[in-house]
Amino acid sequence: VASAGGNLVKVGGKVRCDKPEPEHSIEVPDRPGHALMIARRKCTWTEPMLIMGAKTKDGVAVSFTEKMEGTLHVHGFETDTFDDGEKLTWQTMGQVLAEKGPVDTKGRWSLMRGTGKFKGIKGGGSYEGKLDADDVLVLELEGVYDPSEMVGQKK
Repeated sequence: VASAGGNLVKVGGKVRCDKPEPEHSIEVPDRPGHALMIARRKCTWTEPMLIMGAKTKDGVAVSFTEKMEGTLHVHGFETDTFDDGEKLTWQTMGQVLAEKGPVDTKGRWSLMRGTGKFKGIKGGGSYEGKLDADDVLVLELEGVYDPSEMVGQKK
């Protein structure tokens, strides 16, 4: 994330996303174990991320995954509600290093859009976490955001 003003703000947090409901999988007929999947998870921030005085509370994550050669390649979106009612949508891209947990996962995230004071937000970072045996996902995120173009910062 580039910032002309250099006003990047560090952020971090931990989110727990429940087992997918629903989850759909369609096999690709080119070879065994190749499939495309789509899933929806309900998420709760166990260590909220703090942005402009507001804390992440809960959200919904929707992911598109390609299962190939024992690795899950995940592309997703999560929309979270903050304790002040505002919302942010994140985009994530990463890998789960096996088809079933417990297993490590890692990737990158970027902020796409926000409501109210979060309009115009830019930022991103990385995440690491675990997919457990019950298909629950726990991620720890760290990164930065640039408040300079946000509605809540413009004077």
